[in-house]
Amino acid sequence: MLATDDRWAPLVARLGPCDLTPQPPETRFGILVRAIVGQQIAAKAASAIHRRLVLHLADDPESAGRFVTDPQRLLDTSEENLRGLGLSRVKQTYLRALAHAQLNGLEVERLHELPDDEIVARLTAVKGIGRWTAEMFLMFALARPDVFPVGDLAIRVGVARFHHIASPPSPADCLRLAQPWTPHRTLASWYLWRWVEDGQGT
Repeated sequence: MLATDDRWAPLVARLGPCDLTPQPPETRFGILVRAIVGQQIAAKAASAIHRRLVLHLADDPESAGRFVTDPQRLLDTSEENLRGLGLSRVKQTYLRALAHAQLNGLEVERLHELPDDEIVARLTAVKGIGRWTAEMFLMFALARPDVFPVGDLAIRVGVARFHHIASPPSPADCLRLAQPWTPHRTLASWYLWRWVEDGQGT
């Protein structure tokens, strides 16, 4: 990426190395659970609700890990208990849809064997998982190298800043502008996100 556009150099120098690595297969169901829990709520609230869910579903709360691992236990948990953890009825529906899919052949722990487009197709067939969530899975669970989530406003803001455009370009224009960064668009996305969060100019 630096070889094709030296404008990345100051961002890389300021923000440091990208730390994306593939996550263990046994965590991938739980990564999707966490993504659903976090939809359309603040990060701090999402983190608290997710942690309560993990502890509630763990065999031993004292040694609970970071993720939900058992789809059947999730299905067996009552609506009342899930609501008490802070999960809306809609999110309960989505989580149950994911658990059913996992028990009926989704096999998220083996999705790394498939190409990106097929992974997106399989995940978005599950109620409650849209393209953005599937792309986050590709990037943060599987560390796939060439994902560019143009449905994410921060990415579009970052593209506008990078190219000195007054307002965020359309998704189609973002894809066009990012084409020279292929096959490293995941890396570009990571730096654009951090740059927007950083809130400083180049």
